[in-house]
Amino acid sequence: MNLISMVGSCLANCIQTAYYKPNAKPSHTDIMQTQASLPLNNAHFFAQTMSKKAQHSTTLPSVNAQENQVDADLSPRKLLLIEDHLAMVDGMMPTLQKDFQVAVVNSLPKMQLAIAEEDFSLAVVDLTLLGQAHGLGMMPILRDAGITFLVFSGTADDWHIRAAIRMGARAYVDKRDGLAMLHHAIATIDAGGTYFPDNLREKLATDPELQLPKKLGPSEIAVMNKLFEMTPPGTNDVPSNIEIGAALHRVPRRIANIFTQLFIKFEVSDGRRALFEDLKKRGYFPGILIAEQKTPKA
Repeated sequence: MNLISMVGSCLANCIQTAYYKPNAKPSHTDIMQTQASLPLNNAHFFAQTMSKKAQHSTTLPSVNAQENQVDADLSPRKLLLIEDHLAMVDGMMPTLQKDFQVAVVNSLPKMQLAIAEEDFSLAVVDLTLLGQAHGLGMMPILRDAGITFLVFSGTADDWHIRAAIRMGARAYVDKRDGLAMLHHAIATIDAGGTYFPDNLREKLATDPELQLPKKLGPSEIAVMNKLFEMTPPGTNDVPSNIEIGAALHRVPRRIANIFTQLFIKFEVSDGRRALFEDLKKRGYFPGILIAEQKTPKA
């Protein structure tokens, strides 16, 4: 094979297909994989293809060696974007495609399928997915898969930020702060840091009023989780002892006793709603305690 045909073969193997099309109208059931376009300068490309030893030798490396080197140099990292608004996806792509090959999912099942099939180095999570599981509930799956993740959401109250921190998020960016801040947060994570507004991460670690009791039994955790799962967002309608008992297959008296234990441990005296608000202040969300147990201590 002559030199011209060898270069042509390498170039052909390095051309990537862009599956994400901003003007297309994919359905919400699709997983859209996107590939950043990689401008190639022939001279620069050929120089990268050859090892230093080969560049000073009269013998060219094998075609397979060249292809492997090109794949290592030019393959972008994979990012999982969990977002259900197509207009937002279109707006985010130019920023994300600068550094990543991006897969977009809009539901928990699609996320589970994607991480089972691909190795992602980073995930960007929206918290409110229409008709789907809360973004916070997806974080334990990402964490257990070893995927670094950050939040990019229009929901940016202290409770959600603290809960994301407890879940192991490395950054939290309010969508209203724009894509430049998202890019900054990703760069901060790449440099080994974290990004959270108002020093909330430091406050969560140092403020005694924001800590969770160290000793919580399985029954107490189960009741706390049901308290959150069964309270409709944005309402004061916390579930009754009867409702929680039915969900946990326990008699209401047993649930009442467990709540009494929780009121003591959290120093709450005004009932289930006050406990719910206190837990939110501390950044609690179902799965938090398991997340913190699995997080290595510095």
